[in-house]
Amino acid sequence: GLNNSSRSAYVQHTMAHLRRSGLSAACLDYRGVGGQALTSSRVGCADSWRDLPAAIDAMRALLSRASNGEVPLGAIGFSMGGTLLTKFLSVCGARSPFCAAVTVSSPFALTAAMRTLEGSAVARAMNFGLTQLAKLTFAAHGASRAHLHGIDWPAFVRSVTLRALEESVICKLHGYEDAEHYYAANRPDFARLATPLLCLHAEDDPIVAIGDAPLREMLANPQVAVAVTRRGGHLGWTGGTFSAPCSPTWSDLVAARHLLHHIDSAAAGARAAVTAARLPVGAGPQSRL
Repeated sequence: GLNNSSRSAYVQHTMAHLRRSGLSAACLDYRGVGGQALTSSRVGCADSWRDLPAAIDAMRALLSRASNGEVPLGAIGFSMGGTLLTKFLSVCGARSPFCAAVTVSSPFALTAAMRTLEGSAVARAMNFGLTQLAKLTFAAHGASRAHLHGIDWPAFVRSVTLRALEESVICKLHGYEDAEHYYAANRPDFARLATPLLCLHAEDDPIVAIGDAPLREMLANPQVAVAVTRRGGHLGWTGGTFSAPCSPTWSDLVAARHLLHHIDSAAAGARAAVTAARLPVGAGPQSRL
């Protein structure tokens, strides 16, 4: 999600649960986060879905060498990470490299989500806080300043909302006309999505309002399931008790079960296909008709 990395506690917690569930887990960091130096003028944002093919190819190569064969892949996206994951899945359509995916507290209608963050006093306070944290991330790239020459620095300094920050940084570096162009270009198209997708939301999420989600469009696709809880906040589902503080959260449990179901099904299908391919001609059951 925005302002987070693979070092974030909730990401590490989820990855630990996935490993305990029998899955290998890897995390994709956005460009320039987690202490990484920028190597180009592209930065982490909602159009980072364009970086996924290279990352997936690298993971596939590594896993194939370790397992001596093709390995089915699943994915989880948190907050903005779920937005770009879903956009990627909709661009891929039936050619998706993932057999299943999960989004957690993710905004999909970016224009509507941003308007909500610009609404009430509480929302504006959250907007301001998120903006200042994002500004600190960009300001920390002193060594990468040569790649950031396109930023409107005066507007960057003045920005107190995510929209203003995106227009002074993302739009300038990535070639968008304005924030609305940026939001529209990276909005997922659920009609094109062909990967089993589970979307988790909470009614009390202070950042991503469930009312902004394009639920009619989402549920029109039989590949999409939406689970909405009364409580959970933004990435705030809990699990276990005080005596077991490291227990998986509710969202971790549900996400892992969804991925395991589809990954196991894909693996079983692949094994059956390999077995069938190895049978000699005429070795199968013969019809008496």
